[in-house]
Amino acid sequence: MPQARDVERNLLWVEGEVRRAGVPDAKRLRALEEENARLKRVLADTMLDNAGLKDLLPKYGSARREAASGRASSGDAGDE
Repeated sequence: MPQARDVERNLLWVEGEVRRAGVPDAKRLRALEEENARLKRVLADTMLDNAGLKDLLPKYGSARREAASGRASSGDAGDE
């Protein structure tokens, strides 16, 4: 199976590269992985906030447009 040999050869090459990279690079890689995970969490939170705001927009968007245009709502005392 030539493919299995290629995979094994590539794996051994990668393992050798990792060993040669040394501890400082391993620490740097770990720090980058942690930062990447933190940024992914921040992005997920932001996307959830954005989705929540989009859900609220149809409910409250018309009231905001009315207030911006100066029209009074039906519950104002000025309508009596």
